[in-house]
Amino acid sequence: LWTLLRRALRRALCRDLRPEIARKIKRLSDALANFSQSRQFFVTMRRKKLDNKQCLGCYRIFEPRRPNQHYHAAWCQKASAHIKGAERAGYPLPRPALINSFHAFVKENMPPGAIGFRLVCRELDIMLPQPGSPRRDGTRPRSLDFRLEPLEVPLLPLMAVYAVVWVYEGGMALPAHPVQYVSPGWVDEMQGMGEVGRRLRLYLKRKRSESQANKRLIEEQVKNILLLVAADETAAISHQLPPHEQGNPGDDSDTA
Repeated sequence: LWTLLRRALRRALCRDLRPEIARKIKRLSDALANFSQSRQFFVTMRRKKLDNKQCLGCYRIFEPRRPNQHYHAAWCQKASAHIKGAERAGYPLPRPALINSFHAFVKENMPPGAIGFRLVCRELDIMLPQPGSPRRDGTRPRSLDFRLEPLEVPLLPLMAVYAVVWVYEGGMALPAHPVQYVSPGWVDEMQGMGEVGRRLRLYLKRKRSESQANKRLIEEQVKNILLLVAADETAAISHQLPPHEQGNPGDDSDTA
């Protein structure tokens, strides 16, 4: 696909084409740029081979299936959960610059009397955190809110823009007016986390299907534009040939 695009662009740069063909090549180039950005998103979500870890429950060495797996099996994690003071497996923190930016947003926009916050993901149609879902420190608190003091760095399923809902005493949760949005800039591995993971898997599957459909559409557009470019070049060469080389029988008889 990229070879075909480079060939079309080279031809467009080497000779003057009809304006409508040049406009089609420009639109195709913009479409491919958008497609490459969406493809990069799935490349970052692709699972990579991980190094072996030591289980926090029984200390055996195992090969994790995801970056945030710290126990070799589910039963080992459940057994360790009942041990008071046992080490909890947390999740890696985002880059400090992203955390500082998120902290500045909360400090600047936090309304008086707020004791917590929630985030609404429009792509998944879900509010975070979910009841009993894991937190970044590895715990599963009963609270349905992220802490403000100290500020809790939330686990996020997508690199997206989230609507902020502020929580007050008594559990009352209200968004600001107008609604405030934040894009923290990080994403966590959450495909195996309950309802959030289920919706995330369906969302990614739908996006992959749309990406494949867009790829096929772009390939057809590339082929059509290459045919137009070839026809334009053929017509230009035909106009440059002498009359007797263009295959007009009348020209030869007149000359004779």
